[in-house]
Amino acid sequence: MCEAITLAAMSLAVTVAAAGAQVVQETIAENKAQKAEDRNFLAQSKAKILADEERNRGMVEKKNRTSLAAMKAQAELKVAGSESGLTGYSFDLLDQESMFNEGTDIASIEANRQSQNKQAKLESEKLSIDSRNRRSSIKAPNYIGAGLSIAGAGIDYGTTRNKIKSGAAVSASSIS
Repeated sequence: MCEAITLAAMSLAVTVAAAGAQVVQETIAENKAQKAEDRNFLAQSKAKILADEERNRGMVEKKNRTSLAAMKAQAELKVAGSESGLTGYSFDLLDQESMFNEGTDIASIEANRQSQNKQAKLESEKLSIDSRNRRSSIKAPNYIGAGLSIAGAGIDYGTTRNKIKSGAAVSASSIS
């Protein structure tokens, strides 16, 4: 009779140890997956930041080149105007058109830069959302399954113990 209780107790102990070991293994795997996702997100974010900075530098350089080209064109226009004797209304129109073209070019470049910055922000948000989605798909430890395994083994132990106790009580009453 004691052997059945001992076996049930040992079964309970083994179940508790196995469930605990399973939860520990799942926790370790979850932590590794979380850290891998952290590294992945960080690498993607760094690459994105570097690309955005490079793009912004390129746009600033383009704006500077456009401004410089416009200043050169206006200077050449003034030189040509003074050499040819062009003055007054005609010269003013050419000068205004040159300044207008410069402003239009720079405004276009700036609008493109702002549009690309909005696009970059949306891409950054997408990176973040994708990372959160990958994180949510990482399997968490199965605490409920471990608890149910332990509870089942505990019920088996209790049932076995009660059967043996009630069986011992029945056999003791039949002897008298």
